[in-house]
Amino acid sequence: MDVAEFWDFIEESHRLSNGVISTQISVLLDQLQKLSSNEILAFEKILKEANLEAHKANLWDAAAIIACGCSDDVFDDFCYWLIAQGKNVFESTIINPDILADKINDREAALDGRLLAVAQEAYLLKTGNEMPLVDYSRKKTLIGEFIPDEDIKNEYPMLYEKFGNCDDD
Repeated sequence: MDVAEFWDFIEESHRLSNGVISTQISVLLDQLQKLSSNEILAFEKILKEANLEAHKANLWDAAAIIACGCSDDVFDDFCYWLIAQGKNVFESTIINPDILADKINDREAALDGRLLAVAQEAYLLKTGNEMPLVDYSRKKTLIGEFIPDEDIKNEYPMLYEKFGNCDDD
């Protein structure tokens, strides 16, 4: 499996699930089990690389607005949800996270990181064994600088307008 095939799997599962993450995970699980164990391992490695690519301060800022604060685990869940939206949304959001205001209707859904475990589960169902650790070529490092709190509203006006008032939740 290569990167293009990975994104094809993500996009097809997103389309078939109408963007409902629980359904998408089920679709992906079925699709992945049809692959060889080595292809499932390759999917996992590409998934982890995409997650590393998403570790940018601007995305953390966006996740913090959406989630009313953001821990490491919440950010990881957000990144996996973002990957599940497909290549175009993923790449566009890395450039301009404010576009998510038009993509997210439910803040909780945007924090659903179940994509994290789908390849591991598929591997277990396929082989009866736990997935071996995938060799990660890069360390998880946050790229970029956070926007100062006083500038968040101006940097991400659409996200802030939709999700910025956390006192209402």
